[in-house]
Amino acid sequence: MLFRSDIVINPVPSAPTASSPSPYCQGDVIVDLVATGSTGTLTWYTDSALTDSAGTGSPFVSGAVSDTSFWVTETLAGCEGIATQVDVIINQVPSAPSASSPSPYCGGDTIAYLTATGGGGTLYWFSDSALTDTLGSGSPFISGATATDTFYVAEVGACTGPATQVIITINPPLSIGAAGDTTICYGGSVQISATGSGGTAPYTYNWDNGLGNIASHNVSPAATTVYNVYIVDAAGCQSSVGSVTVTVNPIPVAGFNHSETDLKVDFINTSTGAVSYNWDFGDSNTDNTANPSHTYAAGGTYTVCLVAMSSQGCKLNIAKM
Repeated sequence: MLFRSDIVINPVPSAPTASSPSPYCQGDVIVDLVATGSTGTLTWYTDSALTDSAGTGSPFVSGAVSDTSFWVTETLAGCEGIATQVDVIINQVPSAPSASSPSPYCGGDTIAYLTATGGGGTLYWFSDSALTDTLGSGSPFISGATATDTFYVAEVGACTGPATQVIITINPPLSIGAAGDTTICYGGSVQISATGSGGTAPYTYNWDNGLGNIASHNVSPAATTVYNVYIVDAAGCQSSVGSVTVTVNPIPVAGFNHSETDLKVDFINTSTGAVSYNWDFGDSNTDNTANPSHTYAAGGTYTVCLVAMSSQGCKLNIAKM
């Protein structure tokens, strides 16, 4: 009697079709892994020897929290095919760079370059907190700021790290206006003043020539003097220097002699530095000539006053009996 035995040899399934996802950054949501076979069962392993089964089917929840490799096979009719390797890469996110905002600037100051320190990746500077508008890279970084502005710096490697905010504060320009130049006669006085604008009030006024720190002063210089002043605002910013020139004109020297003939008196003007004269003869009569003569109606004692005036309007009085 003859016996017949059929031996069935099933084909080994091909390796499943599966690809590694793009690298992730820490904190990203890890998408389930997918693979495609024929009609068999897909099995996922954590080792290339296919001894540690992690699950079956597609999609497959990997549960990866760090760089991990998986191998997926197809089993059909009791035969397990060769594996396809799938790598889940999770890159570290750089820390926020170390950077600080500079001290506030005053209008007109030179703006220093911004600096930051990272962990080895490339530092990128942005104008927005969403990190969509790239301004430049590296450290130091030329901000180009002309007014108060905010910048964000982040380290970029395989992943972009959180940003550090850097604020450049530029205080408003500060200016000073000083009252116009003026003229006085020797011995006279005048008020000089300055006015601040811009910057951050209140202002401190800084005058030279021993004056105080308020806006206005009464001065009585003995000679022509230039008074310089600058202001410092509440932010510590300093203005340019303004100035007021007080020109001091000399006063004339008034003097006269006289000679008498009966009731007639001839006045001899000895004044210097004067260009005009006003005489009061003491009897309600006046004259404005340089060397007048006057005849009194009656004898007596009279007080004669002479006012001598210079071309700058400075004058001096003298009186004689």
